[in-house]
Amino acid sequence: MNFKKIPRIMTSQELIDMAFSRSIKETKKKLSYLKSNRVNNARKIEQKKIEIASKESRQYLDTILKKTPSFTSLPDFYYELISLTIDIDRTRKALGALKWASERIGSLEGYYRGKIKASQTKEEFKKRRREFFGRLASVLRQIDGELGYLQVMKGKLKNLPIFKEEFTVVIAGAPNAGKSSLLRAITGASPRVESYPFTTQKLLLGYMLNGIREYQIVDTPGLLDRDIEEMNPVERQAILALDNLADIIIFVYDPGETCGFPKSTQLDILENIQKNFNSKVLVMLNKADLLEKDEINEIVKFFHDKIYICSVKDNYGVDKIKEYIITEAKRII
Repeated sequence: MNFKKIPRIMTSQELIDMAFSRSIKETKKKLSYLKSNRVNNARKIEQKKIEIASKESRQYLDTILKKTPSFTSLPDFYYELISLTIDIDRTRKALGALKWASERIGSLEGYYRGKIKASQTKEEFKKRRREFFGRLASVLRQIDGELGYLQVMKGKLKNLPIFKEEFTVVIAGAPNAGKSSLLRAITGASPRVESYPFTTQKLLLGYMLNGIREYQIVDTPGLLDRDIEEMNPVERQAILALDNLADIIIFVYDPGETCGFPKSTQLDILENIQKNFNSKVLVMLNKADLLEKDEINEIVKFFHDKIYICSVKDNYGVDKIKEYIITEAKRII
C-alpha cells in the first residue's frame, strides 16, 4: 500500500490542454514526412491527432486508476485508518467516474476515426477532428469535480504510515504530555522519524535499533478522557493504533500538569487504556525536572513503584525505557 505512487491529479482543463497540445506536437513529429495537400495524407494527419489526444487522456486516467491501491484488499487496521481520513465510498465513485471517462473517450475515438475514414475532403476531416476534440473536452469537464476530490484525497493519504511486522511500542497519553519527545529520545540522535498529518495533529513513527534488531515506535495523537463514541477522528486513530499495533504501551504521565490537563484526567485516561486494551502498560512519569523530590516520592508511592521516572528534556531515565523495551521484546517474541 503506497499512496505516494498516485500521480499529481490535474484539473480537467489541465488535462484537456495537455491532451490537445501533445496531439498537435506528436502528430507533427510522427507524420512530418507527409504532405498535407494530399487528401489521404490529410486524413491520416487528422486521425493521428484524434488517436494521440485519446491516448494521452486515457493513459493519464488509467494511470490514476492503476496506482490508487485497492481498498478491498487492505488489512482491517489500514481500512479503518483510511476510513477515518477520507470518505471511501466517495473515493470509489470518483474512481468509477474516471473509468467511465476513459472508456467513453475510447468509444469516441473509434467513432470519429470511422467518420474521418468515411469523409472525402480535408475540410470534413478537420471538422470531424474538431468535433472529437469538443466531445473529449466535454467528457473531461464532466469529471472535474471527481478529479478535484481525488487530488484532496491524495493529499490526505500520500503520507499514511506503512507499519512493519516488528515488535511495536505505542506511546499514549494526554496531549502535550511529552510523547513525541520520548519517541525522538529513544529512536536516537538521527531517528528515522516521519510526520503524518491528520487534521491538526500528528501520528509519528520511528524505529529504535539494538544491534540488528529493530523496534517500531508509534506516537499516537493525544487522548482525552471520553468514550470512544465521542472521540474525534484523530483520537480514534490513536485508539486504532493501541488496539491493533501495540505489543506494549508506554503511558506518558505529566504530574506537573504542564500539558494543560489535570492529574485526575490523565489518570482516568490511563485507567481506560488499562481496562480496554490487552497490551502491557508501562507508566512513565515525564518532566521530572519540574518536580520536587518529595512530589516524585509521593507519585512513586501512589503507583506502588510501578512507574519509571524520566525527564526526556534532560535525557534522564531514557536508557531505562530502552532497556525495558528490549526486555519486553525478548519476553514476548
